[in-house]
Amino acid sequence: MTLTPDGVLALIGPAGAPSAEGASYSTDHRQVRVDAFVNNVCGELPAGTYEWRVATGGLTLSLVDDPCPARADLLAGTWSAVP
Repeated sequence: MTLTPDGVLALIGPAGAPSAEGASYSTDHRQVRVDAFVNNVCGELPAGTYEWRVATGGLTLSLVDDPCPARADLLAGTWSAVP
């Protein structure tokens, strides 16, 4: 997962995973809204909202509200930086 300063979210998943092409995100204080997979597995459901926290272990996304279970299953958890 790569979050660019201009609000573009790039996700590269395992082989056979749905495409997240064209995904975007926005932040508001300690929350991030993500619209990944709206064109496929999330069936045009609204963006999901997650609380974010950065610590030594990486970026942790905690589910606040996401109507798309597939997106929530993928995003919620701790993401580690890869050099």
